[in-house]
Amino acid sequence: MNDKVNLMIKKKEIKMSTYISQCTTATIKPPIITIAGFPASGKTSLAGLFPNPVFIQSEDSQTVFETTDVSSQPLFMPRLPMSCNKKNISTRSVLMQQLREIATEEHIYKTLVIDTVTSLNDMFENEIVEFDKAGAASVQDAMGGYHKAYDIIASWHNKMIAACDKIRSLKNMTIVFLAHTAERKIKNSPDVAGEYSVYGIKMHQKSEKIYISLSDAFLYLKQIESTQGHTVDKKGQTIKQGRIRKSNERILITSSDGMTGYVSAKSRYEMPEEISVQKGTNPLIEYIPFFNFKHEEKEQ
Repeated sequence: MNDKVNLMIKKKEIKMSTYISQCTTATIKPPIITIAGFPASGKTSLAGLFPNPVFIQSEDSQTVFETTDVSSQPLFMPRLPMSCNKKNISTRSVLMQQLREIATEEHIYKTLVIDTVTSLNDMFENEIVEFDKAGAASVQDAMGGYHKAYDIIASWHNKMIAACDKIRSLKNMTIVFLAHTAERKIKNSPDVAGEYSVYGIKMHQKSEKIYISLSDAFLYLKQIESTQGHTVDKKGQTIKQGRIRKSNERILITSSDGMTGYVSAKSRYEMPEEISVQKGTNPLIEYIPFFNFKHEEKEQ
């Protein structure tokens, strides 16, 4: 009887330790970063300064590098096609094929850039409408209406990010998502009059939240602006409207702390709340452990 009890206890111990035995210490991984910015803020140029980048293009990324020396240029996958039902062309299918090749083929790339997920989202919306069986005229009406299409599009973004995460693991590659900034007006409280601006990325919030939650850093690239010629009278009333001028100086906003409107900015790395970006430099490299620690290269 005792032998039976001992055997049962032993089996129970083995069963309980199935997952405990697989525990590991933390390893340094390549980052997954989302960088949002308004047009011409320098997102693509900054992404091109990550190690050995390759771009998946939902919009034309190459024009930014036309005057850059060929030896310093990133490389570009063929631009994603717009979906067409008559020609049986699917944006999403071509995207996943490109990701599959990067995951499985031998190559020298160290960074994968998606430029931009905003334009990619527009292409996803077009695909939903293009292949809608009921012939919906808009994404709001597609898939039976009630905005159901936005749930499907969010799942497409989720699957794309999962594929990129697999590439990160298999190929030891950094993943950079570029996005266009969107401005939304919200009220601080129903009881308080007035609105203020909150920034996000230009897509439905169901999809936007996925990039915020699954990125190691969700950053905003911002051009410094100044107002010139604005004058007020003694009562503080405007008597002459000023003109907003954009400078060549740019900053990366890495945290929502103390930054009005940038509520989704975050980083799991130790970074200043604002990082100055000088032309031709990538200041993020020094703050991310993956780029500053020696690590074994995975076999291609």
